[in-house]
Amino acid sequence: METLEELIKYVKRNYAEGTWEEFVKSRPPVVNSNPDRLAKEFIEEGLARRTRLFREYIKFTFKNYALPKIDDIYDARILSLPCANGEEAFTLAVTALEAGLRHFKIEGRDISEEHINHALRGETWLQKRRIEQLADYIEKGYFSSTTAKYPDPNFFVGRAVQNKCEFYVHDILSHEIPDGYEVTYCLNLLIHLSETGRDTALWNLTKNMRQGDLLILDEPYEVPAAINALNSRMYGQVYEQFGWKKAFNDFLANMEAKEDLKLRKLGEDNVYEKRM
Repeated sequence: METLEELIKYVKRNYAEGTWEEFVKSRPPVVNSNPDRLAKEFIEEGLARRTRLFREYIKFTFKNYALPKIDDIYDARILSLPCANGEEAFTLAVTALEAGLRHFKIEGRDISEEHINHALRGETWLQKRRIEQLADYIEKGYFSSTTAKYPDPNFFVGRAVQNKCEFYVHDILSHEIPDGYEVTYCLNLLIHLSETGRDTALWNLTKNMRQGDLLILDEPYEVPAAINALNSRMYGQVYEQFGWKKAFNDFLANMEAKEDLKLRKLGEDNVYEKRM
């Protein structure tokens, strides 16, 4: 970005309302900041990232959608975007190995160079309870851990898993995804974008998908039944708390309405197949 004004305009055009304000509120005044340096700080510090190993939604969608798609494909490729520090990609690799697959590659892409470097090193810091939640054969078969204290890493990905994963820096708002992925996981991205940003990201995600390739989006948020009860006395309060979740659920469930994306919904989940 050449100017601070251009950076602010770009963020407000592509990211969810309030993202820029949340980023700058606890910082020194940015009026005299270098725009390029501030843009990098925004990427590394201002963008929300939530990922963890072995989320149930990953295991469910892999078993019911990804595995049937790639089971008989030699050198199948799965994309995780945004991949953050690689925990989702490592989960997919372990899940595929446990399913008996051997000829596949998991590719993680993220806008953050810092997160990609963490993923490439195959190390992170996990709370003790999260490590204890892993099945013993998973922890000992694919990972190793130490008693190191945060921020030093205490959890390390085994070579068998790392060899199945590749990681790249990628800005989905600026660059299309190349073709060649049978399955694309895109979780915890669209919720942080504006309507314009979502349209751009979805176009860049799907433009080069081949017929039959899968796009797996976020698990729906849980919302109370009262969200649809327009005559409920609590409707206003409930809508304020959950309305944005319902709106996002509706957005994810209606990708077929975006004709330019050429997507077909599979079942009741937020899983889509590319059509021609």
